[in-house]
Amino acid sequence: MSEALHAIDKAKAEQHARLIEQMRRILGSEICAVFEDPSAVEIMLNDDGRVLVERHGQGITELTTMPAAKAVNLLGLMASYRETTVGRDKPIVEGAMPPEFRRARFAGCIPPLTPTPTFAIRLPATKIFTLDDYVSSGILTEEQRGKLVAAIDGRKNILVSGGTGCHAKGHPILMADGSIKPVEDVVVGDKVMGPDSRPRTVVRLHRGQDQMYRIQPGKGDAFVVNAGHILPLSGKSIVGGNLHELEITAEEAYKHISQHPRSQRLRCLVLDSIAYK
Repeated sequence: MSEALHAIDKAKAEQHARLIEQMRRILGSEICAVFEDPSAVEIMLNDDGRVLVERHGQGITELTTMPAAKAVNLLGLMASYRETTVGRDKPIVEGAMPPEFRRARFAGCIPPLTPTPTFAIRLPATKIFTLDDYVSSGILTEEQRGKLVAAIDGRKNILVSGGTGCHAKGHPILMADGSIKPVEDVVVGDKVMGPDSRPRTVVRLHRGQDQMYRIQPGKGDAFVVNAGHILPLSGKSIVGGNLHELEITAEEAYKHISQHPRSQRLRCLVLDSIAYK
């Protein structure tokens, strides 16, 4: 019996070793080296075949490219490791990678969910951000920090919600299960809460640098979005005073308000341009 168990364990070890070798061959030396980089935060494959890497203090840079066929093979290997399958009827693979890859968080999609195979690999955090860090970076105010500390000390439940779209790093996102994630921790395949309280699956990530705008609604707290973020607005038009609804970008809204100060009252919207890196 012991010999049979030993043979099974040996076979499993050999199978695992082959899987790791195949993964390393597909990823290539450049991508594999990122797993050993303490400054690396995330590895992303865009649908255009570009492999991007986000690093602390360096932002997002292009590393290399990966053919779609290789990406599909990688997702297949990840599905095998996670003891599941991937295909047209089940196009998402997610979960922790093998320990040889630091158990990084993997989430990937294949067509028809995305035009071409994509994935995001979130590496284990090497830096913990405190509330003081959020205050110093302008994400939280001192007053907000104080309220959070008081709520934690009082053992109260904390629910943070906000608009969806392209947000500044650190912006809290409400997930479908009721938990909260910083926007930079959201990966392809995650389920976020939709405006109708139904889950929405993340199928693509957009990361980079852009001009950011601080939006102050007439009611509620301010939030920070990028220039192309779509704002659904409702209010009275300057000409005629008719009630209407429209969708414009944050940048367009900022320019309009700069030219028409009265629209701040009509739409209850004030924007300040702030730099973001």
